[in-house]
Amino acid sequence: MRRITQADLEFMRAGFAHAVGAPRTGIGSYCLSASNGGYALQRIVSDTGAIRTILSNGHVPARELHGLMRAAIEGMAEYLRSQPKSEPA
Repeated sequence: MRRITQADLEFMRAGFAHAVGAPRTGIGSYCLSASNGGYALQRIVSDTGAIRTILSNGHVPARELHGLMRAAIEGMAEYLRSQPKSEPA
């Protein structure tokens, strides 16, 4: 099994942010936090830098966070596929 690197997590973070239409920087953007060998996906929620942890209750191993982000992206894609197609105006 291949090791999940910080670069792998950053790639998934960018995909997650794109999937939800988040800005690249500032309020509403997503970032990775690393602490004690674990990682967390966080969202900036205020102009003072307050954050909210997304997808877990704290820092988890890289492989676990990678799987959580992948599941969330696939879940969003499945939801969008299930929505009725709207007719052009």
